Amino acid sequence: MRKLALPLLLLAFHAIAPRAQIPCGYDPWYQRAQSQHPGFGARHLAFLQAQAHAAFAEYRNEEEYLIPVVVHILWREAAHNLSEERIRSQIEVLNRDFGQQNADLAQLRPEFTDVGTDARIRFHLTEIVRVPTDSTFSLEVDWQGLELRLPEQLLLSARVGSDPLDPTYYLTVCVAPIEDDLLFGYAYPPPDLLNWPDNSAAEYYAFDGIVINYKAFGAQPPPFLQADGSRTELRGRTLVHEVGHYLGLPHPWGNFALNQDGCTYDDGIEDTPTSATPSFFDCDLSRNSCFAHLEDLPDMVENFMDYSNDACRVSFTHQQVAIMRAVLAQQRRKLRVLETDERYPTEIIVYPNPTSGEGRVYLRREIKSDYQFRLRNLAGERLPIPVGRNNAEPGLSFSFDLSGLPNGVYLLELETQQWRFVKRVALLK
Repeated sequence: MRKLALPLLLLAFHAIAPRAQIPCGYDPWYQRAQSQHPGFGARHLAFLQAQAHAAFAEYRNEEEYLIPVVVHILWREAAHNLSEERIRSQIEVLNRDFGQQNADLAQLRPEFTDVGTDARIRFHLTEIVRVPTDSTFSLEVDWQGLELRLPEQLLLSARVGSDPLDPTYYLTVCVAPIEDDLLFGYAYPPPDLLNWPDNSAAEYYAFDGIVINYKAFGAQPPPFLQADGSRTELRGRTLVHEVGHYLGLPHPWGNFALNQDGCTYDDGIEDTPTSATPSFFDCDLSRNSCFAHLEDLPDMVENFMDYSNDACRVSFTHQQVAIMRAVLAQQRRKLRVLETDERYPTEIIVYPNPTSGEGRVYLRREIKSDYQFRLRNLAGERLPIPVGRNNAEPGLSFSFDLSGLPNGVYLLELETQQWRFVKRVALLK
């Protein structure tokens, strides 16, 4: 397992045992950077604020982004092998929460009702991969040395886990039993994001994704029993929080470890109010950890990126949404899909489908940039099948020939500078 110093670790670490009091390695890292480089915190905060403004100005369009999701279920016991119904319920939670369709949005306090917004980011369950395993997975923590090891072998079958599909094109969510219940989940931000510390992205390309404890996955998993005997009711918002990190969002309280008063520096996002510390598993609406600051709003415990309980977290903010959309337009551009069979059935027409081998692709959109066709099998492997443009035919027409492949279902992808279209093609010879 990869050994990390906590100051370099960027994950949503939900500590549920009494000894686990370091929820995220971002703050210790920042504290060290500030001590070594005086003034670093102020410069970095100015950068974050400028980035949030730029993202808000450029990426608040109404365009809807669709993200294909592949869920890997690693299981040793029957209880770990979650039902398809529970898996789909988790995707529904993502779509409701990112789309502001969650019924509990009504509990957002009046001072924040103008702050929340629909992210216009949707999620499509592309595939479920089930992998039986005899291995155990755990978070190993050295609290004195501030080091830990993540169970990253979950994402490599060579290390008894499950190989993800190409993480450039699919959001990988790996659901597994994680020993000792120290960890609800973690995610890696995109590589080279300037608002995250160095080395915060996945060490290896294949690790880029999200890992969730099976106990925290689904719309209504069984109550989570904490070390003190209390019960935590979950509503699928661990994954909502982790997707926020995956799309570049820091925690709302920012870098409280830098400040004597805990409130000077935050996440650089103006519409998330300053807060000194996270809210651990409660929903204290009277909480205002920076009350001494002039005109300060109460802590937004309703924010999906806080550590408050699932019944409390109900919204992202406008600037948080803008940053996630900026990441999808830039660092994770190839993740976006315009077309799937369920949501946009007429953007790409494949005829005949099923096909006995040869077929045609007709596009309803003009391509004004360079483009590339790819063919993949359902395992995500790219297949060397040429797709040629039919210049003699009216409109945008392309031909392909799958006759050299075995019968099955394939994914035909067209990638342009702006979009990635995906169409399922059935081969039946």
